[in-house]
Amino acid sequence: MRHLFIFAVLILIPYFGFTQSTTRKRSINMGFHQMNSAGLLACYVYKYDGFPTQQSKATFMDLNFLVSKRSAGSVSIKGKSFDLSRLALIHGFGINNKGFVQKGMTTDGSSDYYEYTALMKRSYVSLYGGFSYDFISYKKLKAGLGILLNPDIDLGKVFEKESNFRLIGLGSRCFAFIEYEITKESGLRFSPYFQSAVTNYYKSSKNSSAAEYRPYGFGFNIGLLF
Repeated sequence: MRHLFIFAVLILIPYFGFTQSTTRKRSINMGFHQMNSAGLLACYVYKYDGFPTQQSKATFMDLNFLVSKRSAGSVSIKGKSFDLSRLALIHGFGINNKGFVQKGMTTDGSSDYYEYTALMKRSYVSLYGGFSYDFISYKKLKAGLGILLNPDIDLGKVFEKESNFRLIGLGSRCFAFIEYEITKESGLRFSPYFQSAVTNYYKSSKNSSAAEYRPYGFGFNIGLLF
């Protein structure tokens, strides 16, 4: 319940946002990220009577839609003026895959084992909520840092009733960005990021402390502002 409360707070705050918001930017962002398995080797089995021997990072597509909301004016904190227009509250949603490349040994039912290599991936719908701050802010150029927290909903879990993956996991995304304004209504956005699991995406076993899946990795998005 605590995690669900955190989800609600982080997603709802940007919707209420600043009471005197003057600007709002929307962006469609697409790119790729590389994910690592982060601890699932000991418990994940590809096929019956098989066992994994190695897991390595894999590359997946990332697509998201974000809305950033900025306020006008400034506030004074301990005698120093703070420009509110540099701070943006962000919310949105996206779809992405997480997973890894796995090697291992399996059998076709006989006493003979053979080696396999397979791409393991899970598809997630993500809800984003967070903020960013512009360290560089000119008329046509902005650059800064931000952080998003996101509950990830496992689409495969809806159909795989016996799956040991959790329906909802909580992740975070730390990012840098550069935004260039082409016209008053449009622009380009470039954003490298690092994402990591906050909670376990796999159902832990009472008999094994290794039953964890906390995917993490780096990525890069290119977006269109409008």
